[in-house]
Amino acid sequence: MSINVGILLFCLAILSIESIDRECANNKPTPLSIRIENCSDLPCETVQGERFHIAIQFLAMKDTSTQLSADVSVRTTTGLEIPFDLDDSQRNVCNNLLNGAYCPLYATEDVTFDLAIVLNNSLGRSVVEVNLQDEVSKEVVACFITEVHTRTISPKFRFVNFEKL
Repeated sequence: MSINVGILLFCLAILSIESIDRECANNKPTPLSIRIENCSDLPCETVQGERFHIAIQFLAMKDTSTQLSADVSVRTTTGLEIPFDLDDSQRNVCNNLLNGAYCPLYATEDVTFDLAIVLNNSLGRSVVEVNLQDEVSKEVVACFITEVHTRTISPKFRFVNFEKL
């Protein structure tokens, strides 16, 4: 009897662990893993105007083209869609693969994409959806949703990195 109670408690503990991502609608493929810089639970804390990185590890389900792109959509928790455009260099997945990976990708190839995002609006809590898509076939390679809380810092308290000046 005590073994069953222990197994039940273990299963409940696993179910209560909050992931930093959720699946997208329409059964889009999910990444193998995501790592969001300085984030271990939801919502991920970000600072308005500062860059944060998301490492997206995904598996190519079939041979892909040399044209993979990232699309990011942001909406408030009330559903208001916020326009968000990545610059061309960041939108290009192939140019931002880590660990020496490059396109074209081959079926079953496991790669990691480094996405750098800057949220310029102080949205409070918002929902971010990231889609990685093959531009030739228009198929989604990986998709996930996460929540962020963007806060502002008073300019007089903002840290200045003089090395970058």
